[in-house]
Amino acid sequence: MEHETVQSITLPVVEACLTSSFNALEDHISSQALSDVKLIMQGHSMTPDMKERIMRAIEGACVTLAMVQTDAISVATTGDCRVVLGREVGQSWQALPLSVDQNAMNGNEVERLKMAHPGEDNIVLNGRVLGSLMPFRTFGDVDFKWDAKYLEGIVPVWPNYKTPPYITAAPVVTHHEITAGDRFLVIASDGLWERISNEDVVNIVANTLKEETDLHGSFSLLKYFGKKGGAKCCPPNAATQLLWHALGGADEEVMKLLEVPPGYSRMVRDDITIIVVFFN
Repeated sequence: MEHETVQSITLPVVEACLTSSFNALEDHISSQALSDVKLIMQGHSMTPDMKERIMRAIEGACVTLAMVQTDAISVATTGDCRVVLGREVGQSWQALPLSVDQNAMNGNEVERLKMAHPGEDNIVLNGRVLGSLMPFRTFGDVDFKWDAKYLEGIVPVWPNYKTPPYITAAPVVTHHEITAGDRFLVIASDGLWERISNEDVVNIVANTLKEETDLHGSFSLLKYFGKKGGAKCCPPNAATQLLWHALGGADEEVMKLLEVPPGYSRMVRDDITIIVVFFN
């Protein structure tokens, strides 16, 4: 696509395209699996491909996408990943969230869900949808979306499951006009934000811009991954430095968290995905 064409895309068009793309992906994930379930209900045997599609639809994922144009940033969010912009203000830094987490801490999301399901008092229980799911919007998680008759025999039906769908994959799209002080974006899953504040994240990334910054933590972290994976990892960078701080910021503590085997690791730390985008 030519640069001039990218500049000409208006914000309403961007929002419409992002929303339709998210909805199309969700339909692809859900509709194929639902067709498989209907065939099984009619007496067809479940094939390995059917099982894979159904299991993929039952699993859930949050998505945040940032589209950066010459003078504006558009962010589409489904779930509780977060986008934070780092802005340089004189000798200090400012953290500007460009997305809002879609969970029980978001009053608009709680109100939206309650209005869509009037009279269901237990729709948000212990800060979760039906007492189980933390994000209020996700891809997949069809056990919160399909009619109960399609779930029976596949997965247990949640208590108080009356009027699905309870969650949606439709994104919330926001726009930000880029200013002279805007320096970088941090896009990350909730595993990072549960451990480090927006302000600390921005300050850590800002410090990596200084030539004298010590990246020892990232070096030790990447050395560990290289040893485990048998391959050379990327050089230390802002994202690896954030990961090191999120896991404790001290080599011994970080290594203890990394040594927890799969199946148990979620008990001590969430999955963490980080992307840092620098402007100019």
